[in-house]
Amino acid sequence: YTKKKRKDYYSITDLYDELWLQTIDLAEADINKEVAEKILFDLALKIYDDETLTPQWDYDTSELKEANYLISESIIEQIDDRATFFHQSMYDYVFARYYKKEKRSLIQDLLKKKKHQGIFMRSTVNFVLDYERAKSTKQYKVDVNAILFSGKIRTHIQLMLLWAMANRRSE
Repeated sequence: YTKKKRKDYYSITDLYDELWLQTIDLAEADINKEVAEKILFDLALKIYDDETLTPQWDYDTSELKEANYLISESIIEQIDDRATFFHQSMYDYVFARYYKKEKRSLIQDLLKKKKHQGIFMRSTVNFVLDYERAKSTKQYKVDVNAILFSGKIRTHIQLMLLWAMANRRSE
């Protein structure tokens, strides 16, 4: 790991940014960083689509080195033919990072695709909003407005957002 580690972590996003920097961007192992990122994004999307934290996992054999690296770094845990992230918040982080990279909005996808808005989605929505707040204020404001005023987002997600906003420290 690099000797230039940050010392000012103010959020879980900051911590995961550092983990990403250390294990992906500055990886000392001979891996293809784009392939490693693709594996993480693909797993996060599979978790989202299958609505389970341990979906069946198969990756292209050309990605074997990167997949083994992510497993060896304990970013991904493989259990037989299934995989998951080491913690649900890592899934949320990777998912949020994917949406930012693709310049997409989870909230707009929820509205358009009429995706399930159950309890499973609360932590993911909360993390995506936190990530947007830190990385893309404009998208954050659009999504907050959509959650609160579209009339198409379930009440428990609206309440989660209001609670989260009321309990955030101001910057």
